[in-house]
Amino acid sequence: MKKINFLFCCLCLLLSIETQAVIVNDVTGMTPVQVAAVVQPESTQQVAELIKQTSGSISIAGGKYSMGGQTAIQSALQIDTQKLNHVIAFNPEQKLLTIEAGASWRQVQELIDPYGLSVKIMQSYADFSIGGSLSVNVHGRYFGEGPIILSVEEFKIVLADGSVVVASPT
Repeated sequence: MKKINFLFCCLCLLLSIETQAVIVNDVTGMTPVQVAAVVQPESTQQVAELIKQTSGSISIAGGKYSMGGQTAIQSALQIDTQKLNHVIAFNPEQKLLTIEAGASWRQVQELIDPYGLSVKIMQSYADFSIGGSLSVNVHGRYFGEGPIILSVEEFKIVLADGSVVVASPT
């Protein structure tokens, strides 16, 4: 079975960012954190520019299932990837999928199921974001398959300096 190719696209809409504090939380509702602002991404290039223009801390949140406040930093700019859930390319014959980081595993499975395909390595809960799963290199629920990164051919990531690189085993 070929590996499914996930493209980790960090995307962001650059608008004037209000510095009005916002309270964010994870799925438990038990870890409120006051951040400077929340921005929902729109393109990789916009995220890169946003990172270049931000001098303070930045946090990233997707599905917010971390249940411990890990997706937020006090007074930071939070990049919320929930709108980054688009399929970029899908080739069922080659079993390759390129999708944005904010998409959920449920979205992936609903897309590939009609083709008789299934995600080989994923968590037991399908609402986690792909970017969040990759960021912690989760293990799969199937014994012996290893961590999720083994099903990824490459991903695009925006680094702390705003540069965009493609990461792969090679």
